[in-house]
Amino acid sequence: MHQSIFTDRICGVQFIEDHVQMEDVRLYVKDVLKEYASLQTATQIKPSWNAVCYTGQLVLDQFAFPYRLDKQVVVQAYPWLQTFGQDSCPTTPDSRASDSMATESVTVDGLAMPQSSK
Repeated sequence: MHQSIFTDRICGVQFIEDHVQMEDVRLYVKDVLKEYASLQTATQIKPSWNAVCYTGQLVLDQFAFPYRLDKQVVVQAYPWLQTFGQDSCPTTPDSRASDSMATESVTVDGLAMPQSSK
């Protein structure tokens, strides 16, 4: 029986190599994704009035606490974070959430954690 499963697997691979074209695979995946998308029921919701708008700069600022070197490492790995989302935060006058949000630390169970004062 073990030999039969192995032989069937080889025959299946050989059939795919001989008969299935890349265009067939592409169309199949496209059809599957369309069908999957039609099943999605999520709706976009309006964020809470007091929700923090996360920009790349705000994320980087949070990496800087408590060690500045962490922020530098992340900036080197993901330089696009410095400007990411600057235009998508309508609640801040200059589109820079990190400037309008002061961060201070709070000690929780002996660990210093950043906390927004906004």
